[in-house]
Amino acid sequence: MTIDHEFLKKKVDEFVSERPTYLALEKLLRGVFEAASLKFGMPAFVEGRTKSLSSFAEKVIRKQAKFKSDPTYDITDRCGVRVITRSHEDRLIVCRSEERRVGK
Repeated sequence: MTIDHEFLKKKVDEFVSERPTYLALEKLLRGVFEAASLKFGMPAFVEGRTKSLSSFAEKVIRKQAKFKSDPTYDITDRCGVRVITRSHEDRLIVCRSEERRVGK
């Protein structure tokens, strides 16, 4: 596999400049779901993750042929949260409350 080092550096630099926004979003989402679980009295474990720079760079290299346009935006797992509850029903209550709150 041939790596275009200039392209890779450009994409990693773009992600470096955007990563603080994803870290803030991760923190916000964790807080939202933790507050929702407390509001409904349902214990939940909420964890978040923002893609690391090394993971982003590795994915750009590994999947470069599969990107439709721009890996900075084609990589969809830049930030996420996981909500773990005691039951599926508890998870639905917490998630649906937040969907209604944000107008989905």
